[in-house]
Amino acid sequence: MSNEGNTLLIGHYRALTLWGQRGTRQILKLRYPKTLLDNRTLDMAYTRAGVARVQVMGFNWVFLMGSWGFPPEDEAVDWVAFRKAVSLYQNAGIQVCGGVQVLAYVPQGSYAEKEWAAHDPWGKPIPYATGHLLACWQDSAWQAEVQRRITLLIEGGVQGVFFAAPWLGDIPFTLAQDVPGAYCHCERCQAAFAAANARKHIPSTLNPRNSQVRAYLQWRAEQAVEQLGIWADHARTLKPDIMIAAEGNVTLAGHSMTGNESPLQRLSAGQNVTLLRSEMPQPHPEGLRHNAVYLALARLRTSEIPLASHVGPRRENAHQDTDESLHRFVTAMGEACALNVLPAINGSDFVANQSRTLLLHDAFEKQRAAIGRTNAWLEQHAPWLNLRTNASPLAVYAPRNIDDDPLAALVVRAACQTLILHGLPLRIVDDGDWDGVQTVIVPPGEVNAGRLADFAASDGRVIALQQARPGCVSPLWTRYKLPQRRRLPVDWPLVGRLVDRMRAAMWRLAHTPGLLQPLLRRVQGRFAVQSEITPPVAVQRELVSAIGLDIRPRAEGEGALLFTIWREPGGNQQWHLVNYLDEPQRVTLHTPSFASGWVFSPTDNESVKVFGNAIMVTVWNYKVLRVGVGGPEAPG
Repeated sequence: MSNEGNTLLIGHYRALTLWGQRGTRQILKLRYPKTLLDNRTLDMAYTRAGVARVQVMGFNWVFLMGSWGFPPEDEAVDWVAFRKAVSLYQNAGIQVCGGVQVLAYVPQGSYAEKEWAAHDPWGKPIPYATGHLLACWQDSAWQAEVQRRITLLIEGGVQGVFFAAPWLGDIPFTLAQDVPGAYCHCERCQAAFAAANARKHIPSTLNPRNSQVRAYLQWRAEQAVEQLGIWADHARTLKPDIMIAAEGNVTLAGHSMTGNESPLQRLSAGQNVTLLRSEMPQPHPEGLRHNAVYLALARLRTSEIPLASHVGPRRENAHQDTDESLHRFVTAMGEACALNVLPAINGSDFVANQSRTLLLHDAFEKQRAAIGRTNAWLEQHAPWLNLRTNASPLAVYAPRNIDDDPLAALVVRAACQTLILHGLPLRIVDDGDWDGVQTVIVPPGEVNAGRLADFAASDGRVIALQQARPGCVSPLWTRYKLPQRRRLPVDWPLVGRLVDRMRAAMWRLAHTPGLLQPLLRRVQGRFAVQSEITPPVAVQRELVSAIGLDIRPRAEGEGALLFTIWREPGGNQQWHLVNYLDEPQRVTLHTPSFASGWVFSPTDNESVKVFGNAIMVTVWNYKVLRVGVGGPEAPG
C-alpha cells in the first residue's frame, strides 16, 4: 500500500520499541515470577530522562505498549501514564505507535469469567504464556474488547497502532510436524469453518499434504487477515492518517499457511509496516547466526509493503546479562539496510545485573551512541539508499511454495549460507523479476521448469542441487544429507492425534508454574529448528567451485560476509558489505572491469575515494561502495 509522504523509508523511519512502566512490570512478573526486574529503567521509558536517551539514539518513532491484556480495572492507571508519555515524546519530536495485545488476555479480575479463550481439540483453553490465554478471534465480545483498546490508544494521541503478536496458529511449538496445530476448536470456530467448507470439521492434526488441512489453513489465514483489517479500519475511522503496524515472522519450511501466499503476505495486508522479529547476528560454535536469508525472503515475498528488521539481543539464558557489543548493533542495522529492509531496534529484551531491563540502562551507553551515529548516517544518505533495484548476477531460486517442502527449504538455506561464508553476492528470486541474473542456483522439489528452460536457452547458467533441471543434468550435493528433524508418521491418524496431544500437554505444563515448568521449557528448546544450516566444508567447496571465479563483482574476505549488489536509476551500482565477524576483516572486491567510486560507512566520518579492478577495503561492521563500473567515476 502507498505511504503518504514516503516516510516509511530507510533513514526516514527510525523506530525503537520500549516496553516499560507498570504494565510491563506486571506482565513480566506474571510470566517470569522468579526473574528480577529493573523497575527504575523500566519506568524511565515513560519519563523525560527516557525521552532524552531515545533522542540521543536518533529515533523518530517509539513503540509503547498501551495494553498487555489485563482487565480494565487493572489498566486504568497504566493508561494515565501512557497518555503522559505520548505527550513527552511528541513534544520532543518523536512520534508514538501504541501497542495493543490482540492475541491473548489475562484471565483475572473482571476477565476471570470471560469465555474468550481459544480451545484445543480436547476442549481445554490454550495458554499463550504463563498467566495468559489465547483468545478466540471468532468471539464478537473479544473483537469488541480489542476495538475498545484501539480507541483508547487513539484518544491518547498516538500516531500509530501496533498489533502485538498476531500469531495465526495455536501454539508456536511443533513436535515431529511441519506446522503447529489448528488455532481454536470451539463451537464458534467449528460452525464458521463448516459454513465456509461444506460442513467439514476443523482437523485436529495438521498435515499440509492433506487437502482438507490445506483448506483449513487457507480459511484460517483469511479469517485472521479479515479481522486485522476490521481493527485497522476502526483505527482509520477514528484517525484517517494513523499508521498501522504489526509484528510478523517469516519462515522457510515451517508454520506454512497456504501454498501460494506466505503467512507474511497475508499478515501484512492492510498494514503500513510489518516488524520482523530478529536477533543480533553473531559467530557461534554451532555455525554463523544471522537474519539475512529470512530478511531477503521476506523482502521478496512482500515487495510492496515496508518491512522492518526488529532486531534485539540474543537471549539464550534469561538470567544472563546482555553482552552485545556496539559493533553488533551497527552490523544488525547494516544487515537490514543491505537487504533493503528498514532497520529497527527492539529496546526491551535486555538484561543487566541479572535483571530484566531496557536499552536505556546505563550499562548500554556505548551501544546507544553507536545506534545514534548509525541512524544519523542512514538519515544523511537516505536519498540514494532508497533508490535501488537488485542487480546481482547470481541468485538462489526459492519458489513461492517452498514452505511446503521442508527439504527444498533446507537446501535454499544451506546454499545461501555457503554464499555468505564465501563472499558471494546474496540474492533470492522466485518466479518474478530475474533482471540481471546470469547464474541461478535451484533447490530440489517443485519449480517452474519452463522458466528454467527459457533461462538456460537464453545463455543463463543453471546450477541444480540434488535434482537434475533444464540446463543442468548433473546436479550437485547429491550425497549431502541435510540435518532434518526426526519425523514421526503423523500422517497416520492415531499417531498424529497422539503427537498433538503430547504437544499440547507439554505446552500447557511449560506455562503452568510448578516443578515441571523449567524442565518442559528446556525440552521444547531441543525441538527448535536451527535457524541456519552450515554445510560441511567439502559440500561448500563443491558449490563454490561450480559457481567459479567469473561472478563479478565478488568479495574475497577473511570470513563470513554479507554482500549484496544494487543498481541505481542512473546506472551506478551500490555494493553493500556486512561483516559478521567480531573483528574487522580485509575485503578485496574483484570487479567486472575498471571501477571507481566512493566508500561510505556509519563508522567513518568521511567518504573515501576508491578505484581499480580489485578494490581493497577494511570492513569493521558495514560499508557501502557507490561505484561506476566501466566509467570514469561514480558520484559521491
